[in-house]
Amino acid sequence: VENRAKIFSPFAALRGYEEEISEEGWKKTRVSKKELSEEDIDRLSGLLRRIRSGMTVTVRYFQEDTVHPASPPLGIFCELTGRVERIDPVFQTLHLSDGTVRTDIRFEDLDDIDIL
Repeated sequence: VENRAKIFSPFAALRGYEEEISEEGWKKTRVSKKELSEEDIDRLSGLLRRIRSGMTVTVRYFQEDTVHPASPPLGIFCELTGRVERIDPVFQTLHLSDGTVRTDIRFEDLDDIDIL
């Protein structure tokens, strides 16, 4: 049985094959960034004014694919639940931490906010 297994070992030598397959999957799941309506922008602005440091929120935001840039921007929508570390009105960013990783999200990339 051991000798038979050695016959198939050359197929494992295709280095980078799994990474290439997963990258192709990533490219197929990319979508265009959607434009928010004025009502949605006003609603998000109101929610951002209510958020304070230390609060727990769930945000849905657009993450642009910077490895394969396109015009208009393509990427995926991500959802993240974390503690608000800071809201920066000057640079218009929301800083969230899930306990291990800090994520900085631009206001223009926000799609939805849920205050927990």
